Amino acid sequence: MKKSNNSNNKHIYEEIHNVLQGFLPLNAPALVALEKLLTDLYITKDTKSLEYYLHYIDEKILVNEWTVNDSIMTTESVEAVRKIYEYVEMFLDFEKRSTYLTLFSIVIGQCSHIEYVVYLSNVDGIKNNDWRGSQLSYAVALNAVANGYNKLGFSREAYKFALEAVTAARKCENVNVIAGATHTLAIVAYESGDYTEAEQWYYEAMDWTLQQNDYLRVAKIKLNLAKLLYFTKQSYDQALVLLSEARSYFQEYNDISYLQDCECEIGQVYCYMNDKDNALSYTEKAITLAREFGNKRALIYSLCNLAFVYARFEMLDKSLDPLLESLSLLKEHPHLVSERKVYYLLYQISYARQDYKNAYEYLHNYVEVVLLMKDEATSLAATRYKAVYELEKAHYENQLLRVKTEKLEQEIEYKTKELTSLALRMAQKNEVMGVLLDKIDTLHSIEINNVNDLRSQIISSMTNDRGWDYFEKQFKLVHFDFIERLSRMYPTLSPSELKVCALMKINLTTKEMSNVLCQSERSIETYRYRIRKKINLSSDRNLVTYLFGL
Repeated sequence: MKKSNNSNNKHIYEEIHNVLQGFLPLNAPALVALEKLLTDLYITKDTKSLEYYLHYIDEKILVNEWTVNDSIMTTESVEAVRKIYEYVEMFLDFEKRSTYLTLFSIVIGQCSHIEYVVYLSNVDGIKNNDWRGSQLSYAVALNAVANGYNKLGFSREAYKFALEAVTAARKCENVNVIAGATHTLAIVAYESGDYTEAEQWYYEAMDWTLQQNDYLRVAKIKLNLAKLLYFTKQSYDQALVLLSEARSYFQEYNDISYLQDCECEIGQVYCYMNDKDNALSYTEKAITLAREFGNKRALIYSLCNLAFVYARFEMLDKSLDPLLESLSLLKEHPHLVSERKVYYLLYQISYARQDYKNAYEYLHNYVEVVLLMKDEATSLAATRYKAVYELEKAHYENQLLRVKTEKLEQEIEYKTKELTSLALRMAQKNEVMGVLLDKIDTLHSIEINNVNDLRSQIISSMTNDRGWDYFEKQFKLVHFDFIERLSRMYPTLSPSELKVCALMKINLTTKEMSNVLCQSERSIETYRYRIRKKINLSSDRNLVTYLFGL
């Protein structure tokens, strides 16, 4: 496929190529820029180039690359991808759409916006499992929907889509996607409080990931599994083994973000094991890494853990400073869960230090945050119920449409059989009449005039158009405007040729058509030849198949 050579749009072509060079790993600014350029092509009606670039992006850019960088996708970038997907629906076939659906799912998977997650869970193949694209893209998209729902706290919906993602991934036997989907299932199960099932999924995800020799992902799974083991089962020694193994991989791959998280969790395990020196050492390492990396959210989390370590070992004076620093950071980077934790620790430490005035203020702030979180949770729950309602409504409407479609298909099938039966009866009648004519021609009778009258009546009966008129009326009930549409598309077709097309549409043989139309089989073949010429059908295409498609 070639793009058009619109000289006015050459600058757009150049900009698209420049954007695509910086497109991977996927990032929000590139997606927004790409959508604007594709829209420019659409506005200028350069649809040939728009289709060319959609194919180009699918085949050259997206087909083997699904990496995403650390930048969080914005609302604007999601809207950009949704607009690109609208062009895909207009210009690409269903199989090609699957790649873009995967792109859409990955972008939405990084956003915590319920409207986008619900939209994706209803779009094309994801909706009610009615998928006709590639099984691989289906699995990836399902997994992204699961992640989206999980971020929003909708565990039931997240688990449903994650489980479907695992099933789809197993069907296409893609180890990478199976590993990702099972890992998502483990995270969803853990966050919904089903720790036994979460542990089982973590181990399965680790097995699949080891088959790929993807040790960095294995390290991330070990980190999550370790958190589960020490927090829910108090298996501190086992957790330390997993964290130490994960830590060595994060150091090897220089993954500072996960290394910081790992150091912090090791510190927490040592804290619960009453090993003060190691607890402080690893937690302080985590704080240093968070400062160097510039990750404010991780820094707040680590400072809170340091305060907890100090408080656990009755170093109350030292525990205040990290909490007050966390409070200062939270003013710039609000996060209600962290605020609640900070205020509660400040209340407990102030109360233990007999600083009742500050303890009261911190408790008051803690309660305010809890109430605010409750309001947000209520609002989110309302949104959740609305989302579930929309999903159920879409499912019901889809089922209703499916029943109606099946009923319509059954009616069409029944009427088609009736129509074919009618045509065959006409053919049989005319065939019998033809036999009678042949016999009359052999008669030698004195009343020759009476014989001629009988012969004329038979010919009149065979060529009478009333039978065809009734057939055409019944034909239109099944195939609507087929004859009119064919006549509009190919105005040079004669009435007789249109009749032949209608009979081919119901799959009559040449002999059956010759009997219906009272024409010789040779004449029918001539009609077929002329029809092919007039509609300019290539020799490698079947005429009947072509007419079936109209």
